[in-house]
Amino acid sequence: AGTGVTVPMRGLMESLTEAGPRTVPQLARLLMLKRQVVQRMVDELIEAGFGETAVNEAHARSPLIRLTDEGRAAFAALRAAEHTRTVPV
Repeated sequence: AGTGVTVPMRGLMESLTEAGPRTVPQLARLLMLKRQVVQRMVDELIEAGFGETAVNEAHARSPLIRLTDEGRAAFAALRAAEHTRTVPV
């Protein structure tokens, strides 16, 4: 709460952190979601300043999506907060 990161954005940030920069179609396959759904998630991530596009040498029309410095810091803070919380049993 209060981070500006939605649940879908958090999942996308985790995927980009673990798998590295990917194209929207690659992310869609990785997340087992429709490309259009992932494109909306990516647009939201970029609009929030947590993601950016980068040149894809392998495919000129499909840029790579990667986290910005702000996105990496926000995800690291989220992950740290998640690890410090205790879950009642």
